[in-house]
Amino acid sequence: MEKILKPIQHALLYFSQPDERIYYPYLISSAIIAALLFLTYNKSFKGLLTYVFPYKRLIHISSLNDILLLIINHVINVVFFLPFLINSILLAYLIQQWMNDWFGESGIQISDTEAIVYYAVAYFIISDFSRYVLHFLLHKISFLWEFHKVHHSAEVLTPITLYRVHPVESMLFQLRSVFIGGLVSGVFLWIYPYSITPYVVWGVHVGTFVFNLLGANLRHSHVWLSFGKYVERIFISPAQHIIHHSNDPKHFNKNMGSELAIWDWLFKTLYITKEKEDIKFGVEESKEHRSLVKIIFQPFGKVFRRKK
Repeated sequence: MEKILKPIQHALLYFSQPDERIYYPYLISSAIIAALLFLTYNKSFKGLLTYVFPYKRLIHISSLNDILLLIINHVINVVFFLPFLINSILLAYLIQQWMNDWFGESGIQISDTEAIVYYAVAYFIISDFSRYVLHFLLHKISFLWEFHKVHHSAEVLTPITLYRVHPVESMLFQLRSVFIGGLVSGVFLWIYPYSITPYVVWGVHVGTFVFNLLGANLRHSHVWLSFGKYVERIFISPAQHIIHHSNDPKHFNKNMGSELAIWDWLFKTLYITKEKEDIKFGVEESKEHRSLVKIIFQPFGKVFRRKK
């Protein structure tokens, strides 16, 4: 019982974890940005609190299920999956050893600072690309879409919607993180066989820290923040991710990047925002997915029926 209660307690403390998107400074920064946008367009404080803190969205059954899925996925990952996953550090040293055996020592001469900078940039780009590829597959492969559909069944968007994922999808992203972390670290340990660490702020990769601090939580919200047609070819804006959740067919399978938009640009899945659009959320199962039981088990049933 303790093995389950501790993960639940940890999940409920996500607001105090710097490596989580809903860490309270990130939420505060997003609230400030939302308030500034409201004041810019409305020139008045009337309605500001309701806009920044839309309590009706926060108590919606869809939002409550988001919170439950956050807890369930964390418990499942900690209790069942994480103990059996190959540790990134172990994988990194195995890859370093393999490269030494096949290619010998790299002989590349770089300074400590160069190694840290190159590693941080390489990890950020490769990790972001891997997230795009997995996200693309979740949309394009029919049986994977049944699981990813849980995320798109959200009827309202709040920062907690980030964690509205089926346990199968959560496991896939965990595996992706372990593999990419081990791969990139292993290659850099071969190039520079000393301690390799990225630039970090409060224990978080600096790229992720900046991304989260600059309004990342607005990606799952009602707040329309566009970066403009030029910047949106490089970085995914909150408005672009809101488009990604739209149930309008013209928006389907668009803006699947996490932080960088260049992958969407390269693979023709990019949608550049112009003026604010009237967006509605959800999929055909959204009303059924108000039931947590159906959220968890319905995708398995649909996959099984497809195979029959």
